[in-house]
Amino acid sequence: MQKRRHKRNVVYLFSLPVFFLFVLTSSCGIPTFINFDEHINPWVVTTDVTIGNVKFQADFSMNADGLAKIQSSVDEGPGIKFFYALSRDKSHLSFANTIRTMFNSYIRNYPQANNGLEWRSSPDASPGFYLFEKKSGVAGNPVTLQRPDSQNYEQPSDKNILVGTFAVQSTGHDIEFLDSAEMDIAVPANTGTVQCTFDFSSGTLKGQWGNLPEYTLHAYNRASFATFADVAELYESADEDFLTYLGSQTGDELYLHVWASMYGGRGDFNNTYWSPLEYLGVIQLQ
Repeated sequence: MQKRRHKRNVVYLFSLPVFFLFVLTSSCGIPTFINFDEHINPWVVTTDVTIGNVKFQADFSMNADGLAKIQSSVDEGPGIKFFYALSRDKSHLSFANTIRTMFNSYIRNYPQANNGLEWRSSPDASPGFYLFEKKSGVAGNPVTLQRPDSQNYEQPSDKNILVGTFAVQSTGHDIEFLDSAEMDIAVPANTGTVQCTFDFSSGTLKGQWGNLPEYTLHAYNRASFATFADVAELYESADEDFLTYLGSQTGDELYLHVWASMYGGRGDFNNTYWSPLEYLGVIQLQ
């Protein structure tokens, strides 16, 4: 009884606004955001020009303060996610939509700065995100993680672009999609360094990421980059509106452009963190 009387007296000492603030913060907590922008070093990309655009190595690293932040605040992850888009041009600047800018604006910093969208693969495919030209009067963003309603975007349009993620297959295993908090490859909390290689020199796209087993990399719909006869095979049929831009590009070659972003993982923070999308390199498929 004495304890109950003590609680009642303390509550009456609060002014009304302060009391509500006390209840709000004690029941919901103050949101905590994590940000690694200042702790991620520029990617170092190495290519061998003597063998053409069939292989490149990309090295990721973080500074000591970033490692300390991972160790103190992150329970699952962080990890790197790779994204790709196809083009008839070997320059990643040839796309009508600026993929890096659109990712940073509408996935990394939406719905608010440094609190982005949570990416997940679907059971049968792993599209990264869709860029599209909105029809006049249509509300919302020109970037979505799921296929947008065809009534909401112009057709055809060179700005309609599907940015995929890789399906992977290691020796003796089925094709799978990687979408845990570690994404495609975990960033080690003790070193913060990851070495990644993309290699098409054998005619099969291989990925050697960190200490993971070597993967054979497939398109987001599980199709093979090695055996496709028509570029349409590398897309789901429902996504055909997002490959018509290839018809507007000149040349018979087909290039695969690769970007990467670090996902912050999950832990003692409330935001969904993505690092700025960075362009890594290009692989010539045809």
